[in-house]
Amino acid sequence: MKENSFRNQNGMTLLEILISFTVLFIGMLTLFKVITVASSTNLSSRNIQSGITKAQDHLEALKEVPVQTLACLASGTAPSGCLSSCVSNGADVNHCNLALGLDTVHNSDGHGVTFTPSFGVVGGPYPNTYEIEVLSQWQGEENPPRVHKIYLKTVVYRQ
Repeated sequence: MKENSFRNQNGMTLLEILISFTVLFIGMLTLFKVITVASSTNLSSRNIQSGITKAQDHLEALKEVPVQTLACLASGTAPSGCLSSCVSNGADVNHCNLALGLDTVHNSDGHGVTFTPSFGVVGGPYPNTYEIEVLSQWQGEENPPRVHKIYLKTVVYRQ
């Protein structure tokens, strides 16, 4: 009678165990793919947000430089050539360096990404106005890598 009771026990067969491990393995692979995509998207979003912030900081700093500095830039003078105009007309040297794109520390995000700012200042469509354009770009970490760009433009009125 004892021998018969062992045969009636319901347990998992080796085939059932293999099938359950296969299902578990497929589920784990799917989860790893989701984590990889989420991580990549998070990195891309962080870089885009940093690029927008860098461009906004640069644009806001340019809007606040003295009118003589805007005129210097609009005349086609290189930003480094307008630094003395910015400082001598009462602006803080750190603010001038940021506005003129000369602050290399500001152009890095601390995660190894370097943002390259460029900008243009021209006379605006109305008297005493200036058009300011800022471009922030960086090399992405995709494969193959591509260049990402954030472009901002505004008009300021100064007397």
